[in-house]
Amino acid sequence: MQLKGLNRKNKIRQELEESFGTPSGKNVNIDLVKVYFNLNDENDNCIDERTWNDLDMDEVFSSIDRTLTKTGEQILYQKLHCNFSKKEFLEFDSKVKYYLKNSDKRIDNSLILKKYNKSDSYNLPNILFNEVISGIPKYIWVLSLLSLLLIGLAFINSTFFLSFILVGVVNTSLHYYFKRNINLHTLDFKNLKALDVCYNEMLQNDIENEVLSKSEKKVLNTISKKSLFLSVNIDVSNEFSAILFYIVEIIKGIFLADAIQYNRIISLINKNSKLLLKTYQFVGRVDSAISVASLKTGCTNYVEPLFIYGNKITALDVYHPLITDCKSNSITTNGNNVIITGGNMSGKTTFLKTIGVNVVLAQTINFTFSSKFELPHLKLFSSIQNRDKLTEGISFFMDELLRTKQILKSLASSQDMHFILIDEIYRGTNSKDRITLASSALNYLAKSHCIVFVTTHDLDIIDFVSDNYEQSYFDNRFVNNRVVFDYKIHQGVQKKTNVVELIKSLNFPKEIIKNTIDYGSTFGSLHHFDDKSDKKGNI
Repeated sequence: MQLKGLNRKNKIRQELEESFGTPSGKNVNIDLVKVYFNLNDENDNCIDERTWNDLDMDEVFSSIDRTLTKTGEQILYQKLHCNFSKKEFLEFDSKVKYYLKNSDKRIDNSLILKKYNKSDSYNLPNILFNEVISGIPKYIWVLSLLSLLLIGLAFINSTFFLSFILVGVVNTSLHYYFKRNINLHTLDFKNLKALDVCYNEMLQNDIENEVLSKSEKKVLNTISKKSLFLSVNIDVSNEFSAILFYIVEIIKGIFLADAIQYNRIISLINKNSKLLLKTYQFVGRVDSAISVASLKTGCTNYVEPLFIYGNKITALDVYHPLITDCKSNSITTNGNNVIITGGNMSGKTTFLKTIGVNVVLAQTINFTFSSKFELPHLKLFSSIQNRDKLTEGISFFMDELLRTKQILKSLASSQDMHFILIDEIYRGTNSKDRITLASSALNYLAKSHCIVFVTTHDLDIIDFVSDNYEQSYFDNRFVNNRVVFDYKIHQGVQKKTNVVELIKSLNFPKEIIKNTIDYGSTFGSLHHFDDKSDKKGNI
């Protein structure tokens, strides 16, 4: 039996070694993964939900995640959201490098994590943040003591035996009534026990993993033992076990043992939630560090970023992790902002997301999908996936304005360097308002402590902002009745459009194609501003 267990362990070790550096292939339930992040009150220095969604970061997380446990998933998910202190950033990166160099320690801890993952620990943060468990009324102590008193008196005087039976019936009824609530958290108690076991096994494997004091470990062990009391189930597969089970249940019912123990555990958890949270975070960080080490091992085209002072960004051969055979691009801002033009579907939005995703990964896990990435520490905001909100009475354009107001508010309240990504600025309104407002807003941002990457189809905007924004564009060609994109960024302005080519490639009616061309030539000769105003918008 021992030899069989050893062979199984060696087989798992081999599987862990062979799979290291490869995508996990697991299906991740994001709603459960984000439980820890949603409950955490240390999320002040995190990118906001809108930017996270704009950059499709849930999908990015699922793509790069190599964690072995639910706890690891939750800690890594939160880590990708937040720019932690320099100390925490360096400590995590040091742990990643440690597991890259020490494969034996990595595999040993991976074995421990794999065993810990047998339990579904997604709900543990609710316990650690005191969100879901409520205690049982304290009068159970009186009823329990009454049972003890009556059974003692019954040995002295048998007339008390009937009273003991009556109280026993009441207590047993309450036992099963409260047991419904206790059973809801049986898995949580198992997970607390598993967390303790996982931490101690990791400590035995690597003394550098020590994060708890002796007194804290003693408290953790006490909670673990008491949790085990409520989570153990007696096997009733045979008659003897069944009889034993019912005897134990009757005894526990008469004296309300489970309910009393349950209250004790809840009290311990509430008093020591910070200790439990520290243990939980530690296990998750180890798993996350091994996951990032696996990502770095399996990715051939990556580089660690270089953090610099100033307002310059250099990104060479940068690409998006979610796009198969993604064309890489390079850009250096030289201290200026960037305005990007180009036809529909030419790659403008994808480029914004590519830069944004890599800025997030650079500042959280010290990793970028590029050959070189230099940047200052940045507070990231985006306005990419704007939408109208019918139930709130907010139009598409109003949503854009409100987003701009949020960005301006952040700039006013923080001196941190901001990085702002705006896709097709103010596309929700008419040409004149779009051009004048966009030009005003972009020039205002250019004077602030931020770097702006913005895309637009309105070439008129460039005339107003050319002093503050470098011009880049994405190109396209029309070949064999279809539009061909190179998805490469170029310096300059894209003055041609591709709408005619697109509708030709989709075989639109010839009348629509002809009129589009005719209207386009007429539109080009029209003034977008009133005759009373000049090109600079002066009245």
